[in-house]
Amino acid sequence: MADIKPILIGAVLFLAVVLMWQVATITGFQVTRPSNVTIGATAPTVTTPVCGASITLSACANTTQFCSALVTDLEGHEDVTGVNATFYKDATTVGDGSEIADERYTVACAKGAATNLTTYNYTCSFTTIRYFADTTDTWSARIAATDAGALTGSTTSTDCTTINNLTALDVVETNINFGTQTAGTNTTTFVAEKNKNCGSKYMSVNVKGVDMTCTTGTIPVAWLKYDLTNATAWGSATSLTTGDVNSSLVVIRSQDDLGTNGSTYWAIGIPLTGVKGACNGTITFTAV
Repeated sequence: MADIKPILIGAVLFLAVVLMWQVATITGFQVTRPSNVTIGATAPTVTTPVCGASITLSACANTTQFCSALVTDLEGHEDVTGVNATFYKDATTVGDGSEIADERYTVACAKGAATNLTTYNYTCSFTTIRYFADTTDTWSARIAATDAGALTGSTTSTDCTTINNLTALDVVETNINFGTQTAGTNTTTFVAEKNKNCGSKYMSVNVKGVDMTCTTGTIPVAWLKYDLTNATAWGSATSLTTGDVNSSLVVIRSQDDLGTNGSTYWAIGIPLTGVKGACNGTITFTAV
């Protein structure tokens, strides 16, 4: 037994050394483990739109309004797939509906210069502001940007623009032609002259004229007469004068591209003597 005891002690010491070596070996090696993180997508951001403070409408034509904003996408601006804008009367709900000719306009905006890798300037050109756009309220602009993940960011500039009133007309017929008449008579059929409202509010129409100059003689301006119906007799109609007179014709504001019109009806009397040949004059229509 005395001889075996040293052997056992040696064996135990040997095993302890081996275990310590294994532990040291395991903890001493370089161990690699994967690391993971998910970066959530972020929606684009849009600065407050900058628009023209006032708009002067164009008679029977469209006017352009420009708005702009900076659009930022932290995932890189190539992630932005579209920028759109709405310019609308403040009393109108923006929504995603179609345009309303006198209250809401929508456009796709154009990408401009970059300020850095994530931010670009966008310009939105509203080229179809109608001549009859509603001027009874201020207007606002909303610009929205959408990215590849269908995330959208938008900002609205409220009460940013005032549209000035416009009073204007167009006389549809190019001339008032009474045809060939006989001296000492008057026309029995009135000639219609259509007045189109080319402005943003209801309009009244003033009229005035001058004597008609003939090859021989003149036809006094008062012998040209008008009314709001073609059923009136020449003698009962209103005589034209050289000064502006309200014709009593009122034409409401249009609310669509069809426009609104109103007509005055015209007749002429020919003096019995002192005139012959071709006669020419002018009648002036003024929107008020």
